[in-house]
Amino acid sequence: MGKSIGGLGDQNFYLANFCSKTATFAMAYVQLFLFFPFLPRCYLCNSNKIMSIKKIRTRFAPSPTGPLHMGGVRTALFCYLFAKKHGGDFLLRIEDTDQSRYVPGAEEYIVAALNWCGIQIDEGVSVGGKFEPYRQSERKEQGIYLKYAKEMIASGHAYYAFDTA
Repeated sequence: MGKSIGGLGDQNFYLANFCSKTATFAMAYVQLFLFFPFLPRCYLCNSNKIMSIKKIRTRFAPSPTGPLHMGGVRTALFCYLFAKKHGGDFLLRIEDTDQSRYVPGAEEYIVAALNWCGIQIDEGVSVGGKFEPYRQSERKEQGIYLKYAKEMIASGHAYYAFDTA
């Protein structure tokens, strides 16, 4: 399985077999790859080892706080096109943890807007998939992140915040 590195907005990239010198700079390479897809080898260390991409999974995670705006459409389109160019999947996850700004019907509007734009969702709230749930609030309810959050607090890499919105 490849190494997951986040980046470029709401996208996830799964990469494998990249040059070891480039491992810490993989995100920079992905950014270069997006803008210069003709690069034949590792741009950062100039090695001849070509980076191999296992499975691309891009994710768009809008908040259901109203209609989908053009910036969101642009991000979704870039994620979708990158995934499809490389034989990958486009995922839609709803980032609904800010319930004070939640707008009823916004989630359905987002899905309809993506469909209208011709952006087909491979996994997500409207179609399901093997990595459910696709609503962030449901992931919290299931305690998916709780174990890791406790580990980070215990190791001093995170802390409890009592800020108010």
